[in-house]
Formats: sequence, structure tokens, C-alpha cells
Amino acid sequence: MADMIYIFSFFSCIGFALLYNLRGQLVFWTSLGGALGKLAFDLNVIAGEAFDFFIASIALAIYAEIMARVTKVPVMVYLIVGVLPIVPGAGVYRAIENFINGNIPVSMRYATNSLVACGAIALAFILVSSIVRIFKLRRFPLLKQHQKLDFRLRMK
Repeated sequence: MADMIYIFSFFSCIGFALLYNLRGQLVFWTSLGGALGKLAFDLNVIAGEAFDFFIASIALAIYAEIMARVTKVPVMVYLIVGVLPIVPGAGVYRAIENFINGNIPVSMRYATNSLVACGAIALAFILVSSIVRIFKLRRFPLLKQHQKLDFRLRMK
């Protein structure tokens, strides 16, 4: 019964992929990334909640970088659909609910936890993207890229 959450994560990502006008096999592969991100989030129970978000986002970003190259689409297509199951929406809801009910300290705790989780997600995406960019620049040095650009400008 516990594995049903991954199936529901997969189908919720399918809904959002269709909402974002993705078609064909791209719907399946982006939704699979969301289910894998949720699985990585649930498997990591060693540290706190922010670390869980960080590790799950790293796993999702690596999957997105690999699949973006395989399917020749932008990485953001995979990240936007795949991040949906791990977004800390319940914490934001509880923060607003407690704020409306006048329970400010509890509201601030939920809001702080949600902001830290969002920061961990963003930091993981930036980290993986930067590492991929560093390896890409080592493979294709910057000097060669400028020479190619200069050659293209001369051709016009």
C-alpha cells in the first residue's frame, strides 16, 4: 500500500505534463522523473527534512540532465514536471492556515521550514547544473567556443 504514493506521484505528473502541453513519450519520461524524485525523497531518512529535499532534488536534477540530452529537450521541461511531487505545499498551507487562525509562532515555524525546503531544492538544481556546465566547458574549452562564434560571424 505504501508504494501507491509513487504511482499517484507518477499520475499527478502526467496531469501536469499534459497541462504544459507535453506530448508523446515526453509525458512518460517527465512523469517518471517525478516519481523517482518522490522515491528519493522518501528513501532518505537519515538527516532532517531540508536534507531530504536536497538529496531528492539532486537525484531529480541528475535525471533531468541525462534525459534532456537523450530526448533533446531543455532540462527545465524535466525539472518543472518532476519537482511537483516534492514541492513543500503542505507546509505552506499549514503556515497560512495557522496565520489566519492567529497562531503566529506555529505559522512562522511552518513558513520557515517551507522556505528552507524551497532553498534546498533550488540549491540542488543550481549545484547539478553548475557541475554539468563545468564538465561541458572542460570538454569544449571556452577558446574553441569563441573561435566557432568568430567563424560564424565572419560567414555572415
